[in-house]
Amino acid sequence: MKCWQRITNAFFILAVFSSIPCLALAQSGTWAEKAPMPTTRYGHTTNVVNGIIYRIGGDIDFNPNWPGQVDAYDPATDTWTTKASLMPTPRSYIGCETSVVNGIIYVVGGYNGGILNTVEAYNPATDTWSTKTSMPTARYALSVSVVNGILYAMGGVDPSSTAVATVEAYDPATDTWSTKTPMPAPAASFCTSVVNGTIYVTGAAFAGVANVEAYDPVSDTWTTRSSSMPTGVQVFGASVVNGIIYAVGGDQSNGVRPGLVQAYDPGTDSWTILAPMPTPRNWNTTSVVNGVIYAMGGVNDSGAFATNEAFTPPCGCPGCVGPQGPAGATGATGATGATGAIGAQGPQGATGATGATGATGATGATGAQGATGATGATGATGATGAIGATGAVGPIGPQGPIGPGLVTGAYLYLPSGTVGPTGFTKIGTSQVTYKDLKGKTQSPIVDVYQKN
Repeated sequence: MKCWQRITNAFFILAVFSSIPCLALAQSGTWAEKAPMPTTRYGHTTNVVNGIIYRIGGDIDFNPNWPGQVDAYDPATDTWTTKASLMPTPRSYIGCETSVVNGIIYVVGGYNGGILNTVEAYNPATDTWSTKTSMPTARYALSVSVVNGILYAMGGVDPSSTAVATVEAYDPATDTWSTKTPMPAPAASFCTSVVNGTIYVTGAAFAGVANVEAYDPVSDTWTTRSSSMPTGVQVFGASVVNGIIYAVGGDQSNGVRPGLVQAYDPGTDSWTILAPMPTPRNWNTTSVVNGVIYAMGGVNDSGAFATNEAFTPPCGCPGCVGPQGPAGATGATGATGATGAIGAQGPQGATGATGATGATGATGATGAQGATGATGATGATGATGAIGATGAVGPIGPQGPIGPGLVTGAYLYLPSGTVGPTGFTKIGTSQVTYKDLKGKTQSPIVDVYQKN
Protein backbone atom coordinates (compact mmCIF):
# COMPACT_ATOMS: atom_id res chain seq x y z
CA MET A 1 0.00 0.00 0.00
CA LYS A 2 1.33 3.49 -0.88
CA CYS A 3 1.04 6.34 1.57
CA TRP A 4 2.16 9.88 0.64
CA GLN A 5 2.36 12.97 2.75
CA ARG A 6 3.23 16.49 1.64
CA ILE A 7 5.70 18.29 3.91
CA THR A 8 7.13 21.80 4.27
CA ASN A 9 8.87 23.28 1.21
CA ALA A 10 7.34 20.66 -1.10
CA PHE A 11 9.61 17.82 0.03
CA PHE A 12 8.29 14.27 -0.26
CA ILE A 13 9.93 11.54 1.80
CA LEU A 14 8.97 7.88 1.73
CA ALA A 15 10.24 5.70 4.59
CA VAL A 16 10.07 1.92 4.69
CA PHE A 17 9.52 0.22 8.02
CA SER A 18 9.47 -3.37 6.76
CA SER A 19 13.27 -3.48 7.07
CA ILE A 20 13.13 -3.20 10.87
CA PRO A 21 15.06 -6.17 12.30
CA CYS A 22 12.65 -6.24 15.24
CA LEU A 23 10.27 -7.81 12.66
CA ALA A 24 7.22 -5.73 13.54
CA LEU A 25 6.38 -2.08 14.18
CA ALA A 26 4.96 -3.19 17.53
CA GLN A 27 8.58 -3.84 18.51
CA SER A 28 10.03 -0.50 17.38
CA GLY A 29 9.74 1.40 20.66
CA THR A 30 7.26 3.98 21.92
CA TRP A 31 7.21 7.78 22.26
CA ALA A 32 5.47 9.94 24.88
CA GLU A 33 5.12 13.72 25.12
CA LYS A 34 6.55 15.31 28.27
CA ALA A 35 6.55 18.78 29.83
CA PRO A 36 8.24 21.19 27.38
CA MET A 37 11.34 23.20 28.22
CA PRO A 38 10.73 26.68 29.72
CA THR A 39 11.90 28.31 26.45
CA THR A 40 12.68 27.20 22.90
CA ARG A 41 16.24 26.02 22.32
CA TYR A 42 18.47 24.45 19.68
CA GLY A 43 22.22 23.89 19.63
CA HIS A 44 22.04 23.51 23.44
CA THR A 45 23.30 20.61 25.54
CA THR A 46 21.77 18.25 28.12
CA ASN A 47 23.49 16.12 30.76
CA VAL A 48 22.33 13.88 33.62
CA VAL A 49 23.50 14.24 37.24
CA ASN A 50 21.78 12.19 39.97
CA GLY A 51 18.70 11.49 37.81
CA ILE A 52 18.14 15.16 36.87
CA ILE A 53 18.63 16.42 33.28
CA TYR A 54 20.38 19.80 33.02
CA ARG A 55 19.79 21.81 29.83
CA ILE A 56 22.49 24.45 29.19
CA GLY A 57 23.03 27.20 26.59
CA GLY A 58 21.93 27.10 22.94
CA ASP A 59 20.04 29.50 20.64
CA ILE A 60 16.44 30.65 21.18
CA ASP A 61 15.60 31.23 17.49
CA PHE A 62 17.19 31.96 14.12
CA ASN A 63 18.44 35.34 15.32
CA PRO A 64 21.87 35.34 17.01
CA ASN A 65 20.93 34.95 20.67
CA TRP A 66 22.93 32.87 23.15
CA PRO A 67 21.45 32.98 26.65
CA GLY A 68 23.52 31.13 29.25
CA GLN A 69 20.46 29.89 31.12
CA VAL A 70 20.46 26.52 32.94
CA ASP A 71 17.18 24.60 33.30
CA ALA A 72 16.76 21.40 35.33
CA TYR A 73 14.24 18.68 34.43
CA ASP A 74 13.07 15.98 36.86
CA PRO A 75 11.66 13.00 34.89
CA ALA A 76 10.10 11.58 38.06
CA THR A 77 7.79 14.60 38.44
CA ASP A 78 7.86 15.81 34.81
CA THR A 79 8.72 19.34 36.01
CA TRP A 80 11.29 22.03 35.14
CA THR A 81 13.25 24.43 37.36
CA THR A 82 15.30 27.38 36.09
CA LYS A 83 18.57 27.72 37.99
CA ALA A 84 19.93 31.06 39.23
CA SER A 85 23.48 30.72 37.92
CA LEU A 86 24.20 31.59 34.26
CA MET A 87 26.95 30.09 32.12
CA PRO A 88 29.84 32.61 32.19
CA THR A 89 30.39 32.31 28.42
CA PRO A 90 26.98 31.90 26.72
CA ARG A 91 27.24 29.84 23.53
CA SER A 92 25.53 27.48 21.10
CA TYR A 93 26.24 24.47 18.87
CA ILE A 94 27.34 22.46 21.92
CA GLY A 95 24.90 19.55 21.64
CA CYS A 96 27.53 16.78 21.88
CA GLU A 97 30.30 18.91 23.39
CA THR A 98 29.73 18.26 27.09
CA SER A 99 30.34 15.42 29.53
CA VAL A 100 30.06 14.65 33.24
CA VAL A 101 32.91 13.67 35.59
CA ASN A 102 32.22 13.15 39.31
CA GLY A 103 28.93 15.07 39.15
CA ILE A 104 30.48 18.11 37.36
CA ILE A 105 29.31 19.09 33.84
CA TYR A 106 32.13 20.26 31.54
CA VAL A 107 31.20 22.48 28.55
CA VAL A 108 33.93 22.47 25.87
CA GLY A 109 34.26 24.90 22.92
CA GLY A 110 31.21 26.17 21.02
CA TYR A 111 30.14 29.29 19.12
CA ASN A 112 28.79 32.73 20.09
CA GLY A 113 29.69 34.82 17.07
CA GLY A 114 33.22 33.44 17.21
CA ILE A 115 34.61 29.93 17.54
CA LEU A 116 35.64 29.17 21.14
CA ASN A 117 38.21 27.10 23.00
CA THR A 118 36.65 28.00 26.35
CA VAL A 119 36.14 25.27 28.98
CA GLU A 120 33.75 25.90 31.86
CA ALA A 121 32.50 23.54 34.57
CA TYR A 122 29.05 23.57 36.21
CA ASN A 123 28.40 22.07 39.65
CA PRO A 124 24.65 21.30 39.97
CA ALA A 125 24.98 20.68 43.71
CA THR A 126 26.03 24.29 44.35
CA ASP A 127 24.63 25.91 41.16
CA THR A 128 28.04 27.45 40.46
CA TRP A 129 30.44 27.75 37.49
CA SER A 130 34.24 27.67 37.29
CA THR A 131 36.64 28.34 34.39
CA LYS A 132 39.15 25.66 33.39
CA THR A 133 42.23 25.52 31.15
CA SER A 134 41.25 26.33 27.56
CA MET A 135 41.19 23.63 24.89
CA PRO A 136 44.34 23.86 22.69
CA THR A 137 42.30 23.96 19.45
CA ALA A 138 39.31 26.31 19.27
CA ARG A 139 36.32 24.64 17.59
CA TYR A 140 32.57 24.02 17.62
CA ALA A 141 30.34 21.17 16.35
CA LEU A 142 32.82 18.74 17.94
CA SER A 143 31.91 15.87 20.28
CA VAL A 144 33.14 15.05 23.80
CA SER A 145 33.00 11.71 25.64
CA VAL A 146 34.46 10.47 28.94
CA VAL A 147 36.43 7.27 29.60
CA ASN A 148 37.99 6.65 33.02
CA GLY A 149 37.55 10.27 34.07
CA ILE A 150 39.26 11.74 30.97
CA LEU A 151 37.34 13.90 28.44
CA TYR A 152 38.14 13.26 24.76
CA ALA A 153 37.30 16.21 22.44
CA MET A 154 37.05 15.02 18.83
CA GLY A 155 36.73 16.73 15.44
CA GLY A 156 34.69 19.90 14.89
CA VAL A 157 35.07 23.14 12.93
CA ASP A 158 38.07 25.40 13.59
CA PRO A 159 38.26 29.24 13.23
CA SER A 160 39.01 28.87 9.49
CA SER A 161 35.60 27.16 9.11
CA THR A 162 37.37 23.91 8.27
CA ALA A 163 36.42 20.50 9.64
CA VAL A 164 39.30 18.95 11.59
CA ALA A 165 40.30 15.46 12.74
CA THR A 166 41.88 16.74 15.96
CA VAL A 167 41.59 14.67 19.17
CA GLU A 168 42.59 16.30 22.46
CA ALA A 169 42.20 14.84 25.96
CA TYR A 170 41.42 16.79 29.14
CA ASP A 171 42.14 15.54 32.66
CA PRO A 172 39.90 17.36 35.19
CA ALA A 173 42.06 16.13 38.07
CA THR A 174 45.09 18.07 36.80
CA ASP A 175 43.28 20.65 34.61
CA THR A 176 45.60 19.78 31.70
CA TRP A 177 45.25 18.88 28.01
CA SER A 178 47.17 16.39 25.84
CA THR A 179 47.09 15.56 22.11
CA LYS A 180 45.95 12.13 20.90
CA THR A 181 45.87 10.25 17.59
CA PRO A 182 43.59 12.17 15.17
CA MET A 183 40.39 10.75 13.69
CA PRO A 184 40.69 8.77 10.42
CA ALA A 185 39.12 11.76 8.57
CA PRO A 186 38.06 15.33 9.43
CA ALA A 187 34.45 15.50 10.61
CA ALA A 188 31.99 17.73 12.45
CA SER A 189 28.40 17.75 13.73
CA PHE A 190 28.58 14.08 14.74
CA CYS A 191 28.13 12.48 18.16
CA THR A 192 30.36 10.16 20.18
CA SER A 193 29.14 7.48 22.59
CA VAL A 194 30.95 5.14 24.99
CA VAL A 195 30.29 1.39 25.20
CA ASN A 196 32.60 -0.84 27.27
CA GLY A 197 35.40 1.73 27.32
CA THR A 198 35.44 2.31 23.54
CA ILE A 199 34.33 5.62 21.99
CA TYR A 200 32.14 5.24 18.88
CA VAL A 201 31.70 8.04 16.31
CA THR A 202 28.34 8.00 14.48
CA GLY A 203 27.13 10.42 11.80
CA ALA A 204 29.05 13.45 10.51
CA ALA A 205 28.87 16.51 8.28
CA PHE A 206 31.10 18.00 5.57
CA ALA A 207 31.67 14.70 3.80
CA GLY A 208 28.32 12.97 4.32
CA VAL A 209 30.26 10.50 6.49
CA ALA A 210 28.11 7.66 7.79
CA ASN A 211 30.90 5.25 8.77
CA VAL A 212 31.22 4.13 12.36
CA GLU A 213 34.68 4.83 13.77
CA ALA A 214 35.84 3.23 17.04
CA TYR A 215 38.53 4.77 19.27
CA ASP A 216 40.36 2.85 22.01
CA PRO A 217 41.71 5.36 24.58
CA VAL A 218 44.01 2.74 26.13
CA SER A 219 45.94 2.05 22.92
CA ASP A 220 45.18 5.49 21.37
CA THR A 221 44.13 3.78 18.12
CA TRP A 222 41.21 3.96 15.67
CA THR A 223 39.26 1.21 13.89
CA THR A 224 36.73 1.69 11.08
CA ARG A 225 33.74 -0.62 11.52
CA SER A 226 32.16 -2.38 8.54
CA SER A 227 28.63 -1.12 9.19
CA SER A 228 27.48 2.38 8.19
CA MET A 229 24.57 4.42 9.52
CA PRO A 230 21.54 3.48 7.33
CA THR A 231 20.64 7.16 6.80
CA GLY A 232 23.59 9.51 7.26
CA VAL A 233 22.59 12.45 9.48
CA GLN A 234 24.29 15.28 11.34
CA VAL A 235 23.51 17.52 14.37
CA PHE A 236 21.45 14.85 16.13
CA GLY A 237 21.33 13.46 19.67
CA ALA A 238 22.92 10.17 20.73
CA SER A 239 22.54 8.12 23.92
CA VAL A 240 23.39 4.62 25.15
CA VAL A 241 20.90 2.17 26.72
CA ASN A 242 22.03 -1.36 27.61
CA GLY A 243 25.09 -1.14 25.35
CA ILE A 244 23.08 0.05 22.30
CA ILE A 245 23.73 3.51 20.77
CA TYR A 246 20.57 5.38 19.78
CA ALA A 247 21.02 8.19 17.19
CA VAL A 248 17.90 10.37 17.36
CA GLY A 249 16.83 13.13 14.94
CA GLY A 250 19.26 15.24 12.89
CA ASP A 251 19.24 16.23 9.23
CA GLN A 252 20.62 14.85 5.99
CA SER A 253 23.09 16.72 3.76
CA ASN A 254 20.17 17.96 1.63
CA GLY A 255 18.50 19.59 4.64
CA VAL A 256 15.77 16.97 5.09
CA ARG A 257 15.00 16.12 8.73
CA PRO A 258 13.65 12.55 8.65
CA GLY A 259 13.17 12.29 12.44
CA LEU A 260 14.71 8.83 12.50
CA VAL A 261 15.75 6.71 15.46
CA GLN A 262 18.70 4.57 14.35
CA ALA A 263 20.09 2.04 16.85
CA TYR A 264 23.64 0.69 16.58
CA ASP A 265 24.82 -2.47 18.34
CA PRO A 266 28.65 -2.40 18.62
CA GLY A 267 28.67 -6.09 19.58
CA THR A 268 27.25 -7.18 16.22
CA ASP A 269 28.25 -4.07 14.21
CA SER A 270 24.65 -3.74 12.99
CA TRP A 271 21.93 -1.08 12.80
CA THR A 272 18.18 -1.15 13.49
CA ILE A 273 15.59 1.46 12.42
CA LEU A 274 13.04 2.14 15.17
CA ALA A 275 9.91 4.25 15.69
CA PRO A 276 10.47 7.81 14.36
CA MET A 277 10.25 10.97 16.44
CA PRO A 278 6.79 12.53 16.64
CA THR A 279 8.45 15.92 15.96
CA PRO A 280 11.28 15.62 13.37
CA ARG A 281 14.08 18.13 14.05
CA ASN A 282 17.82 18.66 14.17
CA TRP A 283 20.15 20.33 16.72
CA ASN A 284 18.15 18.44 19.38
CA THR A 285 19.78 16.60 22.28
CA THR A 286 19.13 13.31 24.05
CA SER A 287 19.74 12.15 27.63
CA VAL A 288 18.89 8.89 29.43
CA VAL A 289 17.26 8.41 32.84
CA ASN A 290 16.17 4.90 33.93
CA GLY A 291 16.44 3.49 30.41
CA VAL A 292 14.21 6.18 28.84
CA ILE A 293 15.68 8.57 26.23
CA TYR A 294 14.52 12.21 26.45
CA ALA A 295 14.81 14.18 23.16
CA MET A 296 14.76 17.90 23.93
CA GLY A 297 14.55 21.07 21.84
CA GLY A 298 15.82 21.38 18.28
CA VAL A 299 14.81 23.25 15.15
CA ASN A 300 13.24 22.80 11.72
CA ASP A 301 12.10 25.19 8.98
CA SER A 302 9.31 26.53 11.18
CA GLY A 303 11.67 27.59 13.97
CA ALA A 304 13.07 26.41 17.32
CA PHE A 305 11.26 24.03 19.68
CA ALA A 306 10.75 23.65 23.42
CA THR A 307 9.54 20.10 22.72
CA ASN A 308 10.41 17.30 25.16
CA GLU A 309 9.58 13.78 23.95
CA ALA A 310 10.48 10.51 25.70
CA PHE A 311 11.44 7.33 23.81
CA THR A 312 11.28 3.91 25.44
CA PRO A 313 13.38 1.40 23.45
CA PRO A 314 11.61 -1.78 22.29
CA CYS A 315 11.81 -5.31 23.62
CA GLY A 316 12.98 -8.04 21.28
CA CYS A 317 15.73 -5.77 19.88
CA PRO A 318 19.43 -5.82 20.83
CA GLY A 319 20.02 -4.56 24.35
CA CYS A 320 16.38 -4.62 25.39
CA VAL A 321 15.11 -6.45 28.46
CA GLY A 322 11.58 -7.82 28.70
CA PRO A 323 9.48 -7.73 31.88
CA GLN A 324 10.65 -10.19 34.52
CA GLY A 325 8.45 -13.21 35.20
CA PRO A 326 7.33 -14.08 38.76
CA ALA A 327 10.01 -15.61 40.97
CA GLY A 328 10.00 -19.40 41.22
CA ALA A 329 9.08 -21.01 44.58
CA THR A 330 11.97 -21.53 46.97
CA GLY A 331 13.04 -25.18 47.21
CA ALA A 332 12.43 -27.01 50.55
CA THR A 333 15.34 -27.01 52.99
CA GLY A 334 17.04 -30.41 53.27
CA ALA A 335 16.69 -32.32 56.61
CA THR A 336 19.55 -31.91 59.10
CA GLY A 337 21.76 -35.02 59.32
CA ALA A 338 21.67 -37.07 62.61
CA THR A 339 24.38 -36.32 65.18
CA GLY A 340 27.11 -39.01 65.26
CA ALA A 341 27.30 -41.28 68.39
CA ILE A 342 29.91 -40.41 71.05
CA GLY A 343 32.90 -42.77 70.86
CA ALA A 344 33.36 -45.36 73.73
CA GLN A 345 35.76 -44.44 76.56
CA GLY A 346 39.14 -46.20 76.48
CA PRO A 347 40.05 -48.76 79.31
CA GLN A 348 41.70 -47.44 82.48
CA GLY A 349 45.41 -48.17 82.81
CA ALA A 350 46.55 -50.82 85.37
CA THR A 351 47.79 -49.65 88.78
CA GLY A 352 51.57 -49.67 89.05
CA ALA A 353 53.32 -52.32 91.23
CA THR A 354 54.43 -51.33 94.70
CA GLY A 355 58.05 -50.28 94.63
CA ALA A 356 60.76 -51.98 96.58
CA THR A 357 61.74 -50.66 99.98
CA GLY A 358 58.53 -48.99 100.40
CA ALA A 359 58.74 -46.81 97.16
CA THR A 360 55.43 -45.80 95.74
CA GLY A 361 54.64 -47.51 92.47
CA ALA A 362 54.42 -45.43 89.30
CA THR A 363 51.00 -44.18 88.33
CA GLY A 364 49.54 -46.14 85.46
CA ALA A 365 49.23 -44.35 82.08
CA THR A 366 45.87 -42.81 81.27
CA GLY A 367 43.93 -44.85 78.73
CA ALA A 368 43.72 -43.37 75.21
CA GLN A 369 40.51 -41.44 74.42
CA GLY A 370 38.10 -43.26 72.16
CA ALA A 371 37.76 -41.96 68.55
CA THR A 372 35.02 -39.42 67.95
CA GLY A 373 32.04 -40.93 66.20
CA ALA A 374 31.65 -40.03 62.47
CA THR A 375 29.42 -37.00 61.72
CA GLY A 376 26.11 -37.96 60.21
CA ALA A 377 25.73 -37.18 56.47
CA THR A 378 24.12 -33.85 55.66
CA GLY A 379 20.62 -34.19 54.30
CA ALA A 380 20.27 -33.54 50.55
CA THR A 381 19.34 -29.95 49.60
CA GLY A 382 15.81 -29.60 48.35
CA ALA A 383 15.45 -29.05 44.60
CA THR A 384 15.37 -25.42 43.52
CA GLY A 385 11.89 -24.30 42.54
CA ALA A 386 11.34 -23.84 38.83
CA ILE A 387 11.74 -20.25 37.57
CA GLY A 388 8.44 -18.68 36.83
CA ALA A 389 7.51 -18.15 33.24
CA THR A 390 8.47 -14.78 31.82
CA GLY A 391 5.61 -12.34 32.02
CA ALA A 392 3.95 -11.54 28.77
CA VAL A 393 4.99 -8.26 27.17
CA GLY A 394 2.28 -5.70 27.60
CA PRO A 395 0.40 -4.51 24.56
CA ILE A 396 2.03 -1.70 22.63
CA GLY A 397 0.17 1.56 22.75
CA PRO A 398 -1.15 3.04 19.54
CA GLN A 399 1.51 4.44 17.26
CA GLY A 400 1.80 8.20 17.49
CA PRO A 401 1.18 10.34 14.46
CA ILE A 402 3.86 10.26 11.82
CA GLY A 403 5.87 13.45 11.93
CA PRO A 404 6.21 15.73 8.93
CA GLY A 405 8.59 14.40 6.37
CA LEU A 406 8.12 10.74 7.29
CA VAL A 407 5.47 8.28 6.02
CA THR A 408 5.14 4.52 5.72
CA GLY A 409 5.00 2.45 2.58
CA ALA A 410 7.06 0.45 0.13
CA TYR A 411 9.06 3.22 -1.59
CA LEU A 412 12.22 5.03 -0.56
CA TYR A 413 13.63 8.33 -1.93
CA LEU A 414 17.37 8.87 -1.61
CA PRO A 415 19.76 11.62 -2.83
CA SER A 416 20.93 10.93 -6.37
CA GLY A 417 23.89 8.57 -6.45
CA THR A 418 23.22 7.10 -3.01
CA VAL A 419 23.35 3.30 -2.84
CA GLY A 420 20.01 1.94 -1.71
CA PRO A 421 19.63 -0.47 1.23
CA THR A 422 19.36 -4.23 0.89
CA GLY A 423 15.93 -5.40 -0.16
CA PHE A 424 15.18 -2.46 -2.47
CA THR A 425 15.49 -2.00 -6.23
CA LYS A 426 16.01 1.30 -7.99
CA ILE A 427 13.05 2.00 -10.32
CA GLY A 428 13.86 5.48 -11.56
CA THR A 429 14.53 9.09 -10.64
CA SER A 430 12.42 12.08 -9.70
CA GLN A 431 12.87 15.78 -9.04
CA VAL A 432 11.70 17.56 -5.89
CA THR A 433 11.57 21.26 -5.14
CA TYR A 434 12.03 23.02 -1.81
CA LYS A 435 13.44 26.14 -0.18
CA ASP A 436 16.52 25.86 2.02
CA LEU A 437 17.09 27.80 5.27
CA LYS A 438 18.34 30.84 3.25
CA GLY A 439 15.12 30.92 1.23
CA LYS A 440 16.75 29.73 -1.98
CA THR A 441 14.82 27.34 -4.19
CA GLN A 442 16.50 23.94 -4.66
CA SER A 443 15.44 21.23 -7.18
CA PRO A 444 17.61 18.13 -6.66
CA ILE A 445 17.20 14.87 -8.55
CA VAL A 446 16.52 11.92 -6.25
CA ASP A 447 16.62 8.17 -6.85
CA VAL A 448 13.43 6.15 -6.26
CA TYR A 449 13.71 2.64 -4.77
CA GLN A 450 10.96 0.03 -4.44
CA LYS A 451 10.85 -2.71 -1.83
CA ASN A 452 11.53 -6.13 -3.40
